[in-house]
Amino acid sequence: MELLKNIDENSLLIASNQDKLSVLNYLSANSMFLNLEFYNSKTSFLKFDQRYFFYLLENFKIDPYLAERIKKYFDYIDVEKSYRNPKVNRLKEIKLDLINKGIIKSKNTYFNKIYSVNDSFIPSFLKGNFATLIINEYTTSPVKLVQARDKLNMCYGVYEEVISLIEKGVSLDKIHILNSLEEDEFLLTKLFNDALIPYNLRKSRHIDEYPFVINLIKILKTKTFAEAKKYINDSLDVLGKSEVIRVFNAYPEKLIKNNIDCFIYELKKIKIRREVMKDALEIVDFNSFISKKDHYYLVMNYYDEVFPRKYLDNDYLSNNEALEVDYPSSHELNKHEKENTEAILKTIENLILFMPKEVIEKTREPNLDLDRVIVRSDYEYITNNKSYLNDLLYLEYAKKKYRFLKYNIADEDLKLLHSTFKDNLSRYIPYFSGINQIDLQMLISKKNTLSAYKLESYAKCPFSFLLNFLLEVDDFKESIFTFIGNVTHKALEDFLNNGSYDLQAIMKKYEFPKDESHKYEVYQEIIKDNIEMIKEVVSDFHSVSRFDKILTEHSINQDFNEDFKLSGVVDKVMIDEEYKYYLVVDYKYSGKDFKKEDLMKVYNIQLPLYLYALKKLYPDYNPAAMLYQQTALIKEKRGEELDYRMKGMVVDSVGVVKRIDPTVTKIVGVKVKEDDTLKESRNTIISIEDMNKLLEDTGNNIENIALRIKSGDFTIEPLLEDYDAQSKNYIACKYCKFGSICYSKNKHLGGE
Repeated sequence: MELLKNIDENSLLIASNQDKLSVLNYLSANSMFLNLEFYNSKTSFLKFDQRYFFYLLENFKIDPYLAERIKKYFDYIDVEKSYRNPKVNRLKEIKLDLINKGIIKSKNTYFNKIYSVNDSFIPSFLKGNFATLIINEYTTSPVKLVQARDKLNMCYGVYEEVISLIEKGVSLDKIHILNSLEEDEFLLTKLFNDALIPYNLRKSRHIDEYPFVINLIKILKTKTFAEAKKYINDSLDVLGKSEVIRVFNAYPEKLIKNNIDCFIYELKKIKIRREVMKDALEIVDFNSFISKKDHYYLVMNYYDEVFPRKYLDNDYLSNNEALEVDYPSSHELNKHEKENTEAILKTIENLILFMPKEVIEKTREPNLDLDRVIVRSDYEYITNNKSYLNDLLYLEYAKKKYRFLKYNIADEDLKLLHSTFKDNLSRYIPYFSGINQIDLQMLISKKNTLSAYKLESYAKCPFSFLLNFLLEVDDFKESIFTFIGNVTHKALEDFLNNGSYDLQAIMKKYEFPKDESHKYEVYQEIIKDNIEMIKEVVSDFHSVSRFDKILTEHSINQDFNEDFKLSGVVDKVMIDEEYKYYLVVDYKYSGKDFKKEDLMKVYNIQLPLYLYALKKLYPDYNPAAMLYQQTALIKEKRGEELDYRMKGMVVDSVGVVKRIDPTVTKIVGVKVKEDDTLKESRNTIISIEDMNKLLEDTGNNIENIALRIKSGDFTIEPLLEDYDAQSKNYIACKYCKFGSICYSKNKHLGGE
């Protein structure tokens, strides 16, 4: 840092966010006043007017997402030159027009010297007297690498490490958690809240996460501009209101009205800072901290697939195209990202890395050279009864007294607990005692649809159903896999209906998770490959099948009884109008099958419900099959071909099977013997009688669940079936977010 005393006035410092903060802190601490300008090479050096997105949409039909992607190239494009590549020439024309309209303005490019701080990347468009300024101080202390079983265990590992540091006397403001994702923060903040550990989530929230702004965007999309303004004026003391008004005032009303989507894009870019507490640990972005000697830094998601960030050769300009304007290739950017990450990690004296060994598939350790000894350890959370909540001692006493009164079981510490807490005892009831009938009927009247997903949820745990679908406690958030599913379904629908699909347009219809935005480019290629592969598989099947009436994304919306309606969307219905049969196909990103044993499982009702509902709609037609079609690219095994055959159950009729698939090659487990009968397969072939019984049983199961919902039966009783050894959960608890308040799951509440 002493080198900073010798830097020239009127210099440009190319620096990362961390290095900029370090330099500014040093200058401030040493009362140094220098005329310096900072530049992060990941951003544009040019100045862009706020009209940029609106102007490109109005005059070049370039949507805001693409306009954002092409900004970085304008620094490198010389408007005086002619380029061979038509895309580059197009960008040159746009830049020239933007300059003429005053939307792009050049910044001062004359500096006494240009310093690359800690070997930061120097863009080719900068010219001048260059120098390198190394301000990092590297450490050689050992690094602890915790290899957790999966993402969930990684979060518990971080939590337990924090507890360990606290018990060693480390103050909270010296503990920093870096590189967490949104799903990690959900669990971490819950654990810290339960343990009464104060924390600062030092990450700005996107404004469109706030209810006020969510509703405003809906109004802007579906109603008038005047109604949107009225909604803002009528909303009192709501989070985000002042920021929204600032954006509204930044643009002429006419411009907003003519470009609502563009305005919404600008609105969504706003971030709101969270309140900050003193004496609290912090959860912060990896590029937003300054390393301090006696502080502890816990780096999460330390695995090659996501850390450090990867640049791919699939941007608006490919590596070869970008070469013409001297824009750095993805290989160069990855090299600098890797070196910058290594440099940051080398400065942290007390560094603890956390890596999940499995995220969908096995992960790899990043190929980073930290030049330090790495001490690796495996981690898996072990449930214990240790708690930092005083209130749980009251609950412990209530539980044990309940056990004594009901079962005459006297725990060893019951007497001690009784003498301590007897005056503060509240009644302990280890189950949900019900919901007011008037409130229940009001909820049912507003939310009276029964989909397969809802019915399966109730069958797994009635209490979870109440929280999810009647009270709507859990706010569903899109994940990468729901995004992939939505895009794939829509692309297949368009392909089947129109013979083609516009992938870019489809992807814009669905929200990609914000905290995973750095993966967007990768998944764009994955989705494209998936759809190209699966559309050929589907097209090949349709070309031979006699079930030639095809309904895609077929909506179910029909009365079941006086209280409930059946709802849902069938990915594909295929109908044989000549022989009067129908079948259903459900697309699944990962492989799934429907076997004979599933006929007895109420929590696997999706395909049977589709058949049942269609039978009501087409009473003269009979069900022929219920099938799953995998849409993900399967990893090819050595010596084996990719297998995209459908899985499920088909009626025991060789005539029907040959109408479905004359080649008898498209469905796993279906084979025709030499005597022209179907080969027996207990998991694939179902008799016509059993198929009819399935429809009857499905109706009875729906009726039973509907009656239980109407009666207010929402017991906390997770279904203890289909144990998953990996997550150590039964089917009901595997994805449930309410374990902390569950009397069956949470051991602190008496759970088993």
